[in-house]
Amino acid sequence: MKIVISVCLNILITIQCFSQDSIFYQNIEWSPDGEKICIEAITRLSKGIASASYIVNLSDLTIERKIENSFFPSWSADGRFIGYSKSRLPGRGSEIWLTNIITGDSVRLTNDTARNSGVSFSPDGKKICFTSDISGRQSIYIMNLDDRSTEKITSDTFKYYNPVWSPKGDKIVCYRERGDGRDKIFVIKLSDKKIVKVTDDTLHNFYPGWLPDGKRIVYTTLDPSNRNGNSSQTAFIESNGKHKQLIPNTAGAFFARVSPDNKKLAFIKGRWPMSNVYIAGIDGTNPVCITCKLRIH
Repeated sequence: MKIVISVCLNILITIQCFSQDSIFYQNIEWSPDGEKICIEAITRLSKGIASASYIVNLSDLTIERKIENSFFPSWSADGRFIGYSKSRLPGRGSEIWLTNIITGDSVRLTNDTARNSGVSFSPDGKKICFTSDISGRQSIYIMNLDDRSTEKITSDTFKYYNPVWSPKGDKIVCYRERGDGRDKIFVIKLSDKKIVKVTDDTLHNFYPGWLPDGKRIVYTTLDPSNRNGNSSQTAFIESNGKHKQLIPNTAGAFFARVSPDNKKLAFIKGRWPMSNVYIAGIDGTNPVCITCKLRIH
């Protein structure tokens, strides 16, 4: 996954009017009402690569809005905004942006030379969390949206990615890079910034998110020593690290998210440069490909 992210950050260019070779979906988010999804698509073209986020109405699989040059989108709790990262061209790094999905108006929230990515909204909509390497290491920050003041949450020497705010607003789940290809899931308690390890095995665990009850976490797990393309799988685990559950029919899947009503599971299957988005029952039953017939433009 790090290879794809690096591609997004460093060489993404929006290109039009070229033939489409393949599409790689690498992110998916449910709307707060569960009626839509926002997916990020990296389109490999004959003369380059383009990235965009698409809001898809699940009732008829129509695209309601396209946000150019965006990656790792996230939905605000009121359903009005999409937060995302946007690569800075020319040059290194990326910025955090917000787009009003009703009006289409966009605003940049960060303005520096860092790699700012992985935005997530607080449940009350007043703050966002994200990662940034402005201090040297990829650390987690919280920004107040009213005055854009920021607070650094992690201060150790590890790299943190994919922070997601808990439904109750008291925790943030993320994964920490170990440097050995076996990253681990952690939960940060915001009351005292205590960092608690959730997964403690020999596997590579990443892309965490919350279930609606705020007690369990969904994430991707894989055995880095297994070179089989289907070695990744979706798992649930309690935030205290107990009762891990592997979800059937998700072999080869990555980046899974649970619907707001806790009845459906959305996940992505495939490997660069091609993947598709599926929606199944919360237990992995009856998976349906959502993007197999979706016309990306």
